[in-house]
Amino acid sequence: MSLSVPGRIQSLFIDMETPLSCTGSGPLYNVNFVANPTGVVIGDFVYFDHRNVSNAHLSYYVYQVTAISGSTYTLKYIQDTGSLGSVSPCSLCDGTNDGYGACNGKAPAHFHREVNSFIPFVY
Repeated sequence: MSLSVPGRIQSLFIDMETPLSCTGSGPLYNVNFVANPTGVVIGDFVYFDHRNVSNAHLSYYVYQVTAISGSTYTLKYIQDTGSLGSVSPCSLCDGTNDGYGACNGKAPAHFHREVNSFIPFVY
């Protein structure tokens, strides 16, 4: 006889896209991307690596997809490692400099799905 017991949570990479435009205010943001994310569903997590214009890491941001309507994805701010607080995904910098001391590009969104792996137990 065999059965499965809960294992550990795994984060599976789904897609990576760059935000094009954002509306809304914390904690909910409506985001359109340069290209539509592939395979993303409600409940997936979105990670951003926010960097300054010298490409130094500032904070990792975590959002969750709460709605999808056409090409608009509603992202809910969950947390960030730098304790900087809720920020629009379009305000997160990819670390490039425009030559005048301002951010040149938006940080790409990394879409992940958390799944529970099961460990088979045979007896």
